[in-house]
Amino acid sequence: MREDIKVIAFDADDTLWGNETYFREAEDAFTDLLSQYEKKIK
Repeated sequence: MREDIKVIAFDADDTLWGNETYFREAEDAFTDLLSQYEKKIK
């Protein structure tokens, strides 16, 4: 089932600039979390 997942995308509302800092922090934390499952493509 996981092998079928090719892309995970998020659509953030860029009109909420006051939340931009929190969004970037969450994005970085999510990327770090998923990086351990990343397949290296050569």
